[in-house]
Amino acid sequence: MVPDMICEAHPWSEWPHDDCSGPGMSSDNWKGFRKKPVVIQAIRMNVAVDIPTLEGTMRCDPGDWIIRGVKGEVYPCKPDIFEATYEEVEE
Repeated sequence: MVPDMICEAHPWSEWPHDDCSGPGMSSDNWKGFRKKPVVIQAIRMNVAVDIPTLEGTMRCDPGDWIIRGVKGEVYPCKPDIFEATYEEVEE
């Protein structure tokens, strides 16, 4: 038998983003992680387009990238985040 549980849900928008405080969010609980070296596919857009993602329809503006992830999922990525995260693979 599973015991009853009481859970609280808090919208991220209600948490102070500067210090990421909230239930279970103290700085003592955060750990460092390195992104695995996986190869993704991406295309840089020169027009605005709405794309269906796992989280719903998202807007991709001119200059943004559309990424196809390791499981075939697609999502937009702003140029500054893309440049900080990815480098081109020579095939």
